[in-house]
Amino acid sequence: MKKAIVLAALIVLAFSATSFAAASLTGSVSTSFTLRQDAGMGQVGNWQPIQSLPSLTLNLNASQDKVYDFVGALALSANTDTTAAWYFYNAKLNLYGDYFTYTFLGSTDGTVLDSVATPVGFLATTDASASEVLQLRMTSQDAFKNLTNLNLTQNLETAGDGTQAATTFVSTTFGPATVGGAAKVPFYADKAVGSDTAVDGYVTVAAGPATITGEAKTVLNQTTSVQPSYGVKASLNVPGIEGLSLNGNYESTAGVQTAGAGASLTLKGDPDDSTDVTAVKTWAVTASGSYSSAALAGTSSNKNPGISASVAAAAAVPGVPGVAVYGSAAYTADQDGQGGAPDLDVTEPVTGNDVWFATNYSALTTLTGKVYAKLNDKWSATGTITSYTGKALDKDYKVPANPDFSALTVVGSLKYALSSSASLTWSLGQGTFSGTGLYSDANAKANTGLIAKMAASVSF
Repeated sequence: MKKAIVLAALIVLAFSATSFAAASLTGSVSTSFTLRQDAGMGQVGNWQPIQSLPSLTLNLNASQDKVYDFVGALALSANTDTTAAWYFYNAKLNLYGDYFTYTFLGSTDGTVLDSVATPVGFLATTDASASEVLQLRMTSQDAFKNLTNLNLTQNLETAGDGTQAATTFVSTTFGPATVGGAAKVPFYADKAVGSDTAVDGYVTVAAGPATITGEAKTVLNQTTSVQPSYGVKASLNVPGIEGLSLNGNYESTAGVQTAGAGASLTLKGDPDDSTDVTAVKTWAVTASGSYSSAALAGTSSNKNPGISASVAAAAAVPGVPGVAVYGSAAYTADQDGQGGAPDLDVTEPVTGNDVWFATNYSALTTLTGKVYAKLNDKWSATGTITSYTGKALDKDYKVPANPDFSALTVVGSLKYALSSSASLTWSLGQGTFSGTGLYSDANAKANTGLIAKMAASVSF
């Protein structure tokens, strides 16, 4: 699979190269050297040997107005086994026509195109994949809609785990109503074409500040028994209170019924946790919360958290030019305590590696604080501290003898701008970084480690 993706990416790059003379071409070259030392399953004092992880990355961006644009990356990096190899970790090409845009993506790092989904979400394209993925998408443009009163999206995808599917979305509008449908056809090596085809239909009606959607899905040519899904969701932008919206939903999926309600409030803007302090002009706050019941008709569900809440804020520090702060808090918990949530997988900026805490969790609280400082025209600094606490589940989603877990990650970075197009960055992190073996150890807290990294980047 990886060879196919690399070959496809090379073909895309070769195609783009034929037009480089008439295109805008930009890019960057970056290199880094990372030293990492793990304590080993959270046991302080049981330090593992230091690993050195060098990397070199070439990023390319090419475009020609109204014709195409291309983004690609070629990398040489060492993994935790200290082996190194050149590979395209993603390449994306958009071709623009009068009625459709054609998009190709080849990726070996799990990057996928933005997910396209029906309003309630019963049917969607890939939004998380195996480490390797190929996607081809055709999306209608305004000229097509003006001609046919239709929006059309077709998506073909194949992933390194062997999953393959073709998905089609179509919708049209009649006054305040939008009527749409979707179909997803999976391809199996050992089943007839058309097996387990999912078919979905929905109607959305907008009336002033309120919107309501009804949706239903069924599976044709079933090879395993799957019950139909149906649901209703509604939202309301509260009149007279700018930024406040309410929402509610009812769903029946595979015979399991859930209902929920939530609210969100945006006081100003959208909090930005970018490392560029100039992105935070004044201040911004958002907050949201929801509750879902999994106890209707005596059923229980692992699909949705019972409770979720989050708040985020960003602000420039008054009277201190070039300094900004960002903070966020989030809480989620399953009503029945049996999780079903995927492995907790967080990316830390110092390494780009995963942070693991527990195999699964039934409750999780995350607190994050960041400070950005532009010291002068050349120097800038960033500091981040993140705390995770929660209730762990084992690999079978059962509560272990000691379910409580906690973790803390601290990262500091210092950046020096050599010029407008070149920079050096030094980073130091201490906390719970990527580890192995957690899936087989229900009580594992996390790998505690120390990471030092130096990186250089040049843009052209």
